[in-house]
Amino acid sequence: MNILYKETQVGKILIGLIGGSIVGSIYLGYIFGYSILCFGLILFLSFFFLLYSFMRTEVDRYKISITLGWILKKNIDVSEIKEISNFEEPLFYTWGIKPLANGWIYSVDGYKAVKIILRDDTVYVIGTKNPEQLIQTLQSITRNKVEIKKES
Repeated sequence: MNILYKETQVGKILIGLIGGSIVGSIYLGYIFGYSILCFGLILFLSFFFLLYSFMRTEVDRYKISITLGWILKKNIDVSEIKEISNFEEPLFYTWGIKPLANGWIYSVDGYKAVKIILRDDTVYVIGTKNPEQLIQTLQSITRNKVEIKKES
């Protein structure tokens, strides 16, 4: 597999918020005594810490691979791409995985993203620090067969 584009984003704000919540839960458990509720909260927060600590985006000739933390991986078939555009996410979109009416947003940091529309009109918004580079890579793979839109 020849990787043409690779980027790893670290969700610094999410790591701070979730990590601080885990430490706070451990401290409160120490002060007030550990209970099943405290352990449940720590496990719940740890799951989100593992999920949102980083996001890796890799592109090869056949697919876009999005890996969130150590838990979730999504592959998108490059041959199914119909349209690509630069996308600026609102602040509340920038953390995590969010459903859209006809697709998904994947992002852990920042407000820049690339919006990809597939032939079946499924939409994926992928957070990235380098949207122009990701768009150029996808355009070169698809041999300019996709529509490149300006800011949406």
